Amino acid sequence: MLPLAAGRAAPGAPSIGYDDDLRHALSLLLRTGADSLTVLKDGAAVGLLSLEHVRGAAGGVSQA
Repeated sequence: MLPLAAGRAAPGAPSIGYDDDLRHALSLLLRTGADSLTVLKDGAAVGLLSLEHVRGAAGGVSQA
């Protein structure tokens, strides 16, 4: 997850809860075709999560 400064979310990005699991994040990324998800904690945007972040957390090789 890439932390956000002062809750700056990506415009139009779907959101996911801070405590949601990677499977849910991956499903949402694939279903929506979004480049990233806005991560919300207590209703405030705290980060962005991309497919590369999910892949890295799952032990895959990053393309970055």
